[in-house]
Amino acid sequence: MKFYFLLFLSLFSQLSFAQCPVANSCTPGIAPAGNHIFGMGILSVTVGSGPNGFSHTTSGVTDGYQDYSCTKRATVSEGVPTAISVTTNPNVNENVRVWVDLNNNGTFEAATELLFSSTNAINHTGTFTIPVSASVVKNQVLR
Repeated sequence: MKFYFLLFLSLFSQLSFAQCPVANSCTPGIAPAGNHIFGMGILSVTVGSGPNGFSHTTSGVTDGYQDYSCTKRATVSEGVPTAISVTTNPNVNENVRVWVDLNNNGTFEAATELLFSSTNAINHTGTFTIPVSASVVKNQVLR
């Protein structure tokens, strides 16, 4: 069974811990009841390392769909690969997709803001890179 997760990561390139990103167009909530049978869900996320990164552990499916963009932050720079690790439930392989709202408009643009993808696994590891582009909002928190 394949299931797609939307993971809110809060990323910013230098400064501004005082503000949150623009309001999102997705509404956090509980996971669908069908997911509870398999215990599907994200159990942990690590972005970057050291003082510029973060790690977060959840209780998986019971946490549902959450927005941690004002509490979990990593400082990343454009054009520099940043490590990411997502662990999902050990009962079934899952798919993970990570979008970043690079233009900070509250919507994840499928064609341009998908920065990490991992399919059919329990441990999803790799890197993502914020593109060097004039359209990427700089020096503020992004979802």
